[in-house]
Amino acid sequence: MTLYGAGQDFDEVKRRFCDAGCLKANWLPLSAERDAAPRGNWVPVETPDGRQWSYRGELVFTFAGDAAPGETRGERFSAGIGLSGFHALRQKSLIPESF
Repeated sequence: MTLYGAGQDFDEVKRRFCDAGCLKANWLPLSAERDAAPRGNWVPVETPDGRQWSYRGELVFTFAGDAAPGETRGERFSAGIGLSGFHALRQKSLIPESF
């Protein structure tokens, strides 16, 4: 599963490019357990939809259109609608093994 950062200004992403319906259909939050603790740059945050992981201040998601490990269709989806906020987190060493 490819993880995507949602950009530093997630409210702007939602307002301009991907409303609640778009998000729900395409971008799945990387959920954090209630007792999850920060791990370096990874910090669990409370959102209106529950507890979610963030990386360096960006909310983290998976893309519903990625069918196989390593796929990054979310980047093409984002580019296709002019959305610059979502980008694949490519450095495997950045992602804790437990995700």
